[in-house]
Amino acid sequence: MDETPPTPPTSKALVPLLLGVVVLLLLSNGAWAVFLVSQANPSEPSQDSESSTPAAEMGPMVSLEPLVVNLNEPGSPRYLRVSITLELRDERARKDLQDRKIPLRDAILRHLSDLDTERLQSAQDKSRLQLELLAISEELFSSPIIQGIYFTEFMIQ
Repeated sequence: MDETPPTPPTSKALVPLLLGVVVLLLLSNGAWAVFLVSQANPSEPSQDSESSTPAAEMGPMVSLEPLVVNLNEPGSPRYLRVSITLELRDERARKDLQDRKIPLRDAILRHLSDLDTERLQSAQDKSRLQLELLAISEELFSSPIIQGIYFTEFMIQ
């Protein structure tokens, strides 16, 4: 009786099997991703979105160059780095802003350098600062051209 032990599959026989498993996994992950995206963004708007009031349209946006100021902290050198984006009322305001951009940056820099870290910590402090900067901008222009001020970077060191 000549019994030969079963031979294990060779590596050449495993390649198509592994390739099939990888392709199957990729297809199932792709199908899962399509399902998740279609659930997050339905192609047909629901009844709720049709009946809700339309969101207010955003005005044109203009980003100022980042500002770095020394804060009013005697004996402790601290500084603020802030990037600001302005939301304008309309496209015509873009030219007015361009004409007065340097005085606006100067007024913002002067105001920020008068602040200390105590007045810049909380979200309420930042909201108050946005209103203060909006008031400063309204003083510079004959008519209000800026309807929103957004901080895109706000770092104290």
